[in-house]
Amino acid sequence: MQFIKALYAKIGICLLFLLVACKTIEKRKTHLLIEEENEKAAYWINVDNDSALLHANRALQLAITKNDTLQQIKSLSLQAEALAYQGNVNQAIRVFKQAIELAKAHQQYDVLTRSMMLMGEQFYNKGLYDKSLLIFLDAVQLSRRYNITANEALGLHYMGKYYHTMGKMDESIAYYEESLELAIQTGNAELQVSLYNKIGKHFETIGNYTGALGQYIKADSMTKQIDDKVLIGTTYNHLGNIYHILENLDKALHYHTQAYLIRKELAYTEGEGKSLKNIGEIFETLGQYDTARACYQKSLLLCEQVKYKKGQIKASNNLGRIYWINGDDSTAFYLIHRAFNMAEEVGYVKGQIKAANDLAGQYLQIEVFDKAEYYLLQTIELAQKEEFRNDLRKSCELLYQMHDALGNKQRALHYVELYIGLNDYFFNEQRNKKLAEMQVAYELDQQEHINELLRKENELKNLSIQRKNQFILLYTFILVLLAGIIGLIVSRMRQKNKANRMLNDLNHKVQSTNQSFKKLNKELNRINYEKDRLFSIISHEMRNPLFWTKNLVELLSQHFDTMTKNEIKHTLQSLDESAKATYHLMDNLLNWSKAQLNRIHVKAQLFSINELIEEKIMHFNPLATQKNIQLQTSISKPIQAYADPEMVKLVMRNLLSNALKFTPDSGNITIECFEKNNQVYIKVHDTGVGINADHLDQLFNKKYAYSTIGLLKEKGNGLGLLLSKEFVERNQGKIWIESTSEVGSVFVFTIPGALVEENKSKIFSAM
Repeated sequence: MQFIKALYAKIGICLLFLLVACKTIEKRKTHLLIEEENEKAAYWINVDNDSALLHANRALQLAITKNDTLQQIKSLSLQAEALAYQGNVNQAIRVFKQAIELAKAHQQYDVLTRSMMLMGEQFYNKGLYDKSLLIFLDAVQLSRRYNITANEALGLHYMGKYYHTMGKMDESIAYYEESLELAIQTGNAELQVSLYNKIGKHFETIGNYTGALGQYIKADSMTKQIDDKVLIGTTYNHLGNIYHILENLDKALHYHTQAYLIRKELAYTEGEGKSLKNIGEIFETLGQYDTARACYQKSLLLCEQVKYKKGQIKASNNLGRIYWINGDDSTAFYLIHRAFNMAEEVGYVKGQIKAANDLAGQYLQIEVFDKAEYYLLQTIELAQKEEFRNDLRKSCELLYQMHDALGNKQRALHYVELYIGLNDYFFNEQRNKKLAEMQVAYELDQQEHINELLRKENELKNLSIQRKNQFILLYTFILVLLAGIIGLIVSRMRQKNKANRMLNDLNHKVQSTNQSFKKLNKELNRINYEKDRLFSIISHEMRNPLFWTKNLVELLSQHFDTMTKNEIKHTLQSLDESAKATYHLMDNLLNWSKAQLNRIHVKAQLFSINELIEEKIMHFNPLATQKNIQLQTSISKPIQAYADPEMVKLVMRNLLSNALKFTPDSGNITIECFEKNNQVYIKVHDTGVGINADHLDQLFNKKYAYSTIGLLKEKGNGLGLLLSKEFVERNQGKIWIESTSEVGSVFVFTIPGALVEENKSKIFSAM
């Protein structure tokens, strides 16, 4: 009996242990299932937001059933993150708050701090910047207190983003660099990519385009190590921005289009709005205003949908500028005023400055000077920091022009002095831009070098195969030759005929060689002619201006004390003209010699004809004023061309110099520009002495190099027009002249226009 009782007791204990084990296994299985659902939600956030929400909801229901607090917090945080990507910002904030309250109650500080930062990002996107900063600060302090390094790095990244928006660039870069150090320490590749992009944006803002490009290239390289489409889209967006600044519009449009398509696929509404705004700016640069307006309108709609304030400000301002260009002034003013007020409300300094400058420019055009001055003074007050110096420079220039036009000479002088003082920053920015362009060119050269090595490797492989084939052919030939010897006597006549044919072939080759020698001799004669001509110009044409320069300097040095003020002024003016003539001649000689030696290569790119012509007019205005000649333009709209801008500048300089030489006092010179059949036509009209019809054919003839004496006895050498013809034709254009003696001349040349349609269909099909 005792034995049976003991046996039953042991069986009961075993059954109890078995029941406990089964419950433990079931609980562990459920826990693993919850974790698996949360991991799936985290994966799908950057791929498919609806799937992310589905898995997060499943995980939450299971976690509530099993009272698993940690997994509940994770599920709520993932739900909120997915809702934020969908644009449901208010709902996302409510769910984040639930996760934060639950995490605080159960002291789950890892999930708590991450949820706080993600919620802070939603307030940031709504334009509640100060509120977002307080949340970021609390999250960073908690992360430091509990040694959660990964979350501390993320919080520092968000603080850097806040200070960048506020225009406090020193604080911003300090937080970014501290965050990057921690991200590298913890091996967080996603955060490193994000920080390389943010640091690149910092360099871009302060005008260090080389530094910006370097950071974006680092980010792009690291995206290949991660599977985060949001970050890939962000990196493409930044690359598009920097290439737009560097005026490489093809690359800019390519990267922005790729970024937009990725964000569209993810249903990342805020990102879609950003990309469409950037794409619109490229089409605006190209002068395709209808396309730009469509992009800006869609961008504004998307940003309003998710309450993304910065995006609304930028899209409204850009859209207003397009309406102004198209003549709808009331809509333009409404949109830009809206952008300014919204930027002022949320404290977005850059947005305020941009909108204020655009408003001031428009009020100046309609001559409402008091309002123009109000917004320009607002800009100057806001743009005192170093990163906004370019905006400050623009405002000072507009104020100077306004007060000069109103006759307020003292105030005009004040602002022109400020403007000149800021020129060093502007030129440094241009230098940095050129350095970045050189870096891009260097990288392209490196890539081309790699491609060249691959080509050579393939050639070597092909050569090896060819040699093997040649050996096979050689052996075959020997066998055939041995077989042929047997029938040599019988085939003697046939061999004789064959020898005759070979002799004829040899004669043909000799004749061909003679022709080649004739061509070479002709080319050598041409080179000798050009050499003799160049030395002739140097020895004869350079002598006259240098002789006058020497005499004028000698006159000043020996008789300065006895000369009157007017005599000194007249002598200095003559010396200035002589120096300019010498420089101009030397520049033409240099370019002519390079062209003849084929050392000048066309570097075609998109550029603004309007800006190029304005630059040349500013260069020649002093000389035109001295001769009392009116120098003006007749261009109805912005025009883009695809050619080498430096070559086009030289052509414009030679044509304007020529026109000024032969136009009498009180005459007119007009530059006309228009597009036709994707060709840009540029005409330089003058009311000068004209050219006799007998001499027109000689103007662009290398043999004659026709030139005449100017109205002020200026000597010419004909090189300018020959060089202009050479450069225009190298850019796939034409040049000719329409002239009547004693009436005036019209020099006309064409260069290719600019059409960028490659990515437009992709963008609008996705919209």
